[in-house]
Amino acid sequence: MTKKAWKKFEDTSHSVLQSLNPQSQVYKNVHIEGNLSKVKRQVDIQLVKPEMYEFIAFECKDHERSLDVPVIEAFNTKLRDIGAAKGAVVSNSPYTEAARNMASALGIDLLNLIDSRNKSIRARVFANLLLSDTSVKSFRLRIKSASPRINLPPDWRNIIFIDDQGKRGTAYQIFAWLWNELDSSLRKVPGVYEYRPPSPENKKLIDINGEIIIPSEIVFIYEVVEKHYAGQIEIIETQGLYNVKEKSFQTRSMQTEPIIPYNIETKWPEISIEDADKGRDEKKFTMILSCSSILPEKYE
Repeated sequence: MTKKAWKKFEDTSHSVLQSLNPQSQVYKNVHIEGNLSKVKRQVDIQLVKPEMYEFIAFECKDHERSLDVPVIEAFNTKLRDIGAAKGAVVSNSPYTEAARNMASALGIDLLNLIDSRNKSIRARVFANLLLSDTSVKSFRLRIKSASPRINLPPDWRNIIFIDDQGKRGTAYQIFAWLWNELDSSLRKVPGVYEYRPPSPENKKLIDINGEIIIPSEIVFIYEVVEKHYAGQIEIIETQGLYNVKEKSFQTRSMQTEPIIPYNIETKWPEISIEDADKGRDEKKFTMILSCSSILPEKYE
């Protein structure tokens, strides 16, 4: 005989609670005699912590519609009767605003079961993500040479450098390589900077006439800016409990959908640095990531 859906929901809720509370005793389908009613009252899940004589009672609800006030009122009556220290509802559907207000007033936690691998569990959880991306707004080149005249391309990004091994590269290619290297000495926080390559005497230039020039100074001058993007990203591999009032999620592990900065920057709204700082201070973001935009290998 196939196990009923509500029973499967209770079993999954019990498994999750036991996983999240490994040091506690978690029981299913417990019957406790009421202090007021003097009859056995059924409790879906009972959690007893080793350091406590009191217990927490959980009511599991696998309904299609949002849970409303009567569910909260009935559960509160049961909690008073059995003398539970704390009560929580675990639901497979949302809660009405009235139910949330009533539960808050009565001190009852409202939870949603999350199980990404179980298709019968409908709730999904998302993380509020702040992505801060540093990028190069502009850069230019300053060159000094003992040569009386330097004939270089009008666009300095196309100036060709050549090393002692004869390897060539444009000024843009060299700067892009420096910026894209993870261990680069270039500063990657907002501001305007000057970068002087080490041993400039070993850096040679080729002018438009094909002559080799050894500069006495090479300086890359560049400006770094930071942009901020805020949005939600789905947690696709996880199992746990979401607290509706606290907007918190308790789990032992989770995996987000792929985070691709380029996609985020083209689809998510950009926010100001003031809003980003305020969100950090108020702990509005579940995840905060920083990255540096990659400069393409070729200048377009």
